[in-house]
Amino acid sequence: MRGHIIAIVSSLISGAAFAQPTAPFSFSEERGWQLAELFWPDRCVEYGRRIPVHASRAELPDTNFLSYAYSPADVKYVKKSMSSGDGSQLNPWGSIQEAMDHLSPGQIAYVYPDTYPENVETKISGLPTKPIRLAALDPANRPIITAAVNNAPVMKIQHSYWIVDGFELKGPSAPTTDSALVVTKTVGVNTEYVALLNIHAHDGGGGAGVNFGYVKHAVLRNSTIHDFRKTLPTLDDSHGVLVGPGSDHILIEGNESWGNSGDSVQCQGTNDLLANPPKDIQPDDPKNVTIFNNHYRSDDENAVDIKSCQSVTVRDNNFHSYVPSARSTLGTVIVVHYNADNVLIEGNEIWDSNWGASVGSIQFGQVRSITFRRNRVHDLRPGGSVTTLGFRIGPAEAAIVYNNTFHGLSPPDASTSAVRIGNDSNEYVRLAAVFNNIVHEAGAAFKYHLGYIGKLATGSNLIGATSGQQPLIINYNFTPLASWQAWQPPPIGSNKNFDCGTTLTSDPQFVPGTSYRLQPGSPAQGNAIWPEDLDFAVCVPGPDIGAVETCP
Repeated sequence: MRGHIIAIVSSLISGAAFAQPTAPFSFSEERGWQLAELFWPDRCVEYGRRIPVHASRAELPDTNFLSYAYSPADVKYVKKSMSSGDGSQLNPWGSIQEAMDHLSPGQIAYVYPDTYPENVETKISGLPTKPIRLAALDPANRPIITAAVNNAPVMKIQHSYWIVDGFELKGPSAPTTDSALVVTKTVGVNTEYVALLNIHAHDGGGGAGVNFGYVKHAVLRNSTIHDFRKTLPTLDDSHGVLVGPGSDHILIEGNESWGNSGDSVQCQGTNDLLANPPKDIQPDDPKNVTIFNNHYRSDDENAVDIKSCQSVTVRDNNFHSYVPSARSTLGTVIVVHYNADNVLIEGNEIWDSNWGASVGSIQFGQVRSITFRRNRVHDLRPGGSVTTLGFRIGPAEAAIVYNNTFHGLSPPDASTSAVRIGNDSNEYVRLAAVFNNIVHEAGAAFKYHLGYIGKLATGSNLIGATSGQQPLIINYNFTPLASWQAWQPPPIGSNKNFDCGTTLTSDPQFVPGTSYRLQPGSPAQGNAIWPEDLDFAVCVPGPDIGAVETCP
């Protein structure tokens, strides 16, 4: 969520209403925080009143190089053999490394199906108008590359303008620190413009299936990554994808991942592995990372773990089956902590797990800003002695939680809540806004401790069934909605009530068998506050409360 100030000085003088944002500021700048606090809605979000910050999606990589058309004269071949060739179809290169040694800009090498016991690496860069491509001859029958030795990646891409398409990678096995496929810089020069397509990486024991570091404009697409498990000398992190320092404009799209001893994706900053990492952003921290339309499940830790990364978008993914394990006591789907900033989590389906999303860590760093919107969080369940939670935040600078649907969080009692903010002195949140959410069959809908929240604004939430208990827990006490809406904190009479009276308690009337569409006449239809960064179709009479906009 990159903050935006409103051109407000003149507006305030003239008494004009809040306008659209005109000039950006960084939440990491103190002046920006002062402005955000000054113009943050006071106690409640009202119709026609817009929060003066909004999320921005991460910038996507430039993928124009993928459309390059290779001429017949530039087509080469690889077929497993003990002898060398010239790369022609009649006399193919005998190994994948031989192809990497000889390919020139603007050439493509097709690899015959077989098992290639090699550790391969690039030797030369392509050009912006002539990328180098290594591809399976038969996409339905991938060539298999297995680690010949365990002290090196199976494949290492350390040059620019490379496309790798249609390979199966296996290993390296434990114990090792190496990943299956590494994309990184060569001597002092960042690698740029790399595409990994239709990769199947599995059964490694190193750091990750795919490891990005000091690379810009890179894509991992339509790939399957699973069972990377670091088991020696003890069970430890091995991720599906690791996005490390120096990474910028990274797109992780359309992949499937499961069964890793770490996370399906971890984004890790420059100093995040230090015993006491500093609470500031580093120049080489990853930025502009997009995790889009993936299916992640059943890892030992999390689907996505965002540490000190800036401008990260987690969008339209399907995440499920995260429960407490030997590597994680909570079973949390998404974790955002350390010095993360401008994180946008939107449009995801999160289900069959213990916790949906957890933002902020007591020990390390300071999360700057996060937006959690249009997510469907449902059918969560407790794991072991751990309670169920949809979204929690603290410590952090700013969070906006809006237009989400939370449903079926069990058990429906005080131990369960959809949204928790400022739970104790270690979870202080400077600015928070919660509006346009549906919470149905989810224990206590909202838990707030006002002493640990700098400014909190709420409004236009819809609270459904809560098994007869009060829908809110304020400062550890059950609180009726009417009391929350009438509550006037000191000074009494200041007319700074919480919620503005726009939150409702009613059945949201979901359409059976759908992904939380609303029936005609639902109290959620047309009753949402218009968010500032409205970027979806709205039906008459206005936007709906909840994650799904239902049009006739």
